[in-house]
Amino acid sequence: MVSHQRENLVVGSELPSQRRRPCAKCFALCIPLWLSLSLFPPSSLQAAQQSIAGRDAALALLQSGQLVSALEAAEAEPDPLLRKLAIAEVYFQARDFPACLQACEGALKLDSSHLLTLWVAARAALWLQDGMRADKYAERLRADALADSDLSNEQRAAWIAAADDYSSQAGDWLQKNSKRDSALVRSKATASVAGVLLVGAFFALLRNRKAG
Repeated sequence: MVSHQRENLVVGSELPSQRRRPCAKCFALCIPLWLSLSLFPPSSLQAAQQSIAGRDAALALLQSGQLVSALEAAEAEPDPLLRKLAIAEVYFQARDFPACLQACEGALKLDSSHLLTLWVAARAALWLQDGMRADKYAERLRADALADSDLSNEQRAAWIAAADDYSSQAGDWLQKNSKRDSALVRSKATASVAGVLLVGAFFALLRNRKAG
């Protein structure tokens, strides 16, 4: 249960300059699906006043920066899938991305092809610079969007555009992480060789002293 983390919720920081935002074209396509960066649908605080609990209320409270109240409203959502999704959205806005992914995984256990949950999960994984997980979620998002016969062509195109963009960003992180890991391996190998040479020189010095 993630509710014990509510005391640690803080308003998120600015996006780091080195991290890429999804392209403007992707955002434009996603607007009809309520896929804005802040995860807010076109709701208002009035909606929160009318509904004291549930995902809609949580999103409205998030919009006003009331993170703790938003989490409480999310946890009171009666639908199990939407409850997990709402909790994930709260933690995403709080920049607690591990908790966000944990809630997303809980939602995906209830519906493995839930597009919005996959979208949130891919974004959270990118924030964590986890290219492998981000790519996995993006591929599932693309495949499930293609398979969903209830989507209009415009909606399907928007989901696929988001998936393609996140796959591209995931690939960038995979490449960077691979280079970093290779550099780390080379560094360890160099240190090991240096250590062997140092030990060898030490014992050679001892032998010379004994011979003298």
